[in-house]
Amino acid sequence: MANVRTKFPELLRKCRDERGISGPIAHVGAHDGEEVPLYREAGVRDEDIYLIEPIPEKAEALRAKYPNAHVIQAACSNFDAKATLNIGERTNQSSLNKHPADRVSRTIEVEVKPLRLLVPDAVIAVIDAQGHEFEVMTMMPQSVRLIVVETSPVEDVSLASEFEDVDFLARSMGFTKAEEWKRDYAWLFKWCRGTAAPADASGDVLDVVYVR
Repeated sequence: MANVRTKFPELLRKCRDERGISGPIAHVGAHDGEEVPLYREAGVRDEDIYLIEPIPEKAEALRAKYPNAHVIQAACSNFDAKATLNIGERTNQSSLNKHPADRVSRTIEVEVKPLRLLVPDAVIAVIDAQGHEFEVMTMMPQSVRLIVVETSPVEDVSLASEFEDVDFLARSMGFTKAEEWKRDYAWLFKWCRGTAAPADASGDVLDVVYVR
């Protein structure tokens, strides 16, 4: 979600001032917590930041770096069980799914839970679930009013859910698309996996903002 990062403070302030949207932020796929300084810049207290990260060493590092934030060691989807996490050579490309081109360094068993169980009072959901974005959204708390979600232009099971599916779901839940940021799918595919994307796979990976 690199494109989103620099826009976050402005986005959160605008949603707070114009729409009254403020409250706990649930960040699914927090990785190294790169967005936390931007949440702070927007006036969000650490006590209202929930960092959801399934890789144990990443979660431990987040607790040490942001002791006043809530760090939850788990993956997030639409079920409550244990599952295998495929940890990529680039650890921010770790997924419960596996694409044939993924470069997996190891696998671990992780707890997987719906967002409504992890952060039941979330108002803002930032979702980077590497192919489970759609599933995360189906089990969000009703309190969520702002979503920032990564989407793929094509079927890619370990990168992101397809935009058309996510967009249909969001609109059916009463959300309106407010903004989007683009990255080239072929470039991101090669950055993640070290190989070229299929010739027939093209378009933009969209980080999409939805509000209600």
